[in-house]
Amino acid sequence: MGKTTLYSRYATKEALFEAVVRECVDTFLQDMNKEHVRGTLEEKLVQAGTALARATLTPYVISIMRITLAETDRFPEIAKEAFRLGFGACVQSIADALLTAEEPLEAELALHLGRRFVELALHPLYFHAFFGDDLGLLNKRSAKDVAQVARMLAGDVDQSNLDDPA
Repeated sequence: MGKTTLYSRYATKEALFEAVVRECVDTFLQDMNKEHVRGTLEEKLVQAGTALARATLTPYVISIMRITLAETDRFPEIAKEAFRLGFGACVQSIADALLTAEEPLEAELALHLGRRFVELALHPLYFHAFFGDDLGLLNKRSAKDVAQVARMLAGDVDQSNLDDPA
């Protein structure tokens, strides 16, 4: 596809970049295991979190994240939108697993847990990936990180120690 054809489909560079990010998000979500999660809240978080880590700790997804970071100064609004889309899709994938499982959670709680889970279990791994850590090793490490965060969040729910889900 030529540059003229490409830009005739998208009014601005921002629109083109947003379309690329949306395609990336759709692609990595397709790669996720869509089986229903089962068990305790902790077990459900581990199952959903492991699937999400495998789907996102890939060369393709990390390269899109790096490109977005590289363009932050030139296109800050695009970077914010790309983060919103990617982060939102990750949060929603965890929340969806908790909403469609046996004994589903309330939607607000599922979203809150999804948000905290991604922030605590996956963002540190992504940060390491941005700076070139081996993705194979990060995927292995994700099993431990996912389990620790799942245990912590499930314990917080059991003890009603969650922050205000705002």
